[in-house]
Amino acid sequence: MVGVDSNYREELEKRLACRLDQATLKELMIPCFSHVKRTLLDVELMLRLVKRFVEMDLEGLRSGAGMFKVAKVVDAYLAEAAVDSELGLPEFMELAGAVPAVARATDDGLYRAIDTYLKTHVSITKQERKMLCKLIDSQKLSMEASLHAA
Repeated sequence: MVGVDSNYREELEKRLACRLDQATLKELMIPCFSHVKRTLLDVELMLRLVKRFVEMDLEGLRSGAGMFKVAKVVDAYLAEAAVDSELGLPEFMELAGAVPAVARATDDGLYRAIDTYLKTHVSITKQERKMLCKLIDSQKLSMEASLHAA
């Protein structure tokens, strides 16, 4: 937003990514200040943070328990971002897919986010809807979410 040097921005993002498992949804609701992207939230920033966190987890620099917390907050973030009519399907899917599937104990949060996205973006094609729904592991849905989906 303030046009800081890219090296400083990268260092700050690296520090944020290290602590992503301690962040709350409210803290991550960072507005988008780009004039190119017209989304309400800075989804690209969130994606960079999640990818860095996952890299650190895969390299063994983080505990595995943190990944479950990150998955939960990412799903909540996606549910909030889904109501933005300017949020494109590729960005939504990339952020949803940035969290490893094993990090989600249940897919209820992801289901809620996808359901919200589909209700907001009614003009997406049937093929796009299928691609989006493939992100959900139906075996990992609670009974309540399964009934809602049915």
